[in-house]
Amino acid sequence: MTSRQQQILRLIHKGISQFDESPSIRELVELTGIASTSTVAYHIGQLEKDGFITKKQNGPRSIRITPIGYDALGIDPDGHRILRLISELEWLSEYLPESPTEFLIQELSSFIEEKREYE
Repeated sequence: MTSRQQQILRLIHKGISQFDESPSIRELVELTGIASTSTVAYHIGQLEKDGFITKKQNGPRSIRITPIGYDALGIDPDGHRILRLISELEWLSEYLPESPTEFLIQELSSFIEEKREYE
């Protein structure tokens, strides 16, 4: 994977993790500073060919990162999802009179710590 492709993969990951959808080609052009949509499309094609991502044919914002892609980024997809869930639960607990989410947050945090110890 080239450094440019790694940059694009990281931006796709950031878009999915922040907005639950991949950035568009035009957004990737803007974020990378690449001058042409065809160049970004080429890199996306290479990432797909190499198994780092999948996408629906001509589907807008349909890029998904594969397990190989997460490995290339050094990200555990399950750990990432759990951290995001903890963040959402912490946000939710601010709006509840008593925090039933505290138990879940503690359990998930313990799970993550145990998982890190084995890595």
